[in-house]
Amino acid sequence: MAKKYLSLEEASGMLGISEEALKKARENGDVRGFADRGNWKFRDEDVAEYGRSLSADSSAEVPLFGDSGSVLGDDD
Repeated sequence: MAKKYLSLEEASGMLGISEEALKKARENGDVRGFADRGNWKFRDEDVAEYGRSLSADSSAEVPLFGDSGSVLGDDD
């Protein structure tokens, strides 16, 4: 399966941040970017991971569902 790369415009739109904010995050090493003939490209996975880091309550390690498979838990 081919890796999907997003343009600066696509990645910033996906994250809901400005292109300048994404450039600054790349410069700070918060998200990985690749130069492609004068344009910046971002891997879809890297953008998704950075997006999770922007949200305080979202982490790849936190399961979306409990053991019962219910978001509400046992009190529903």
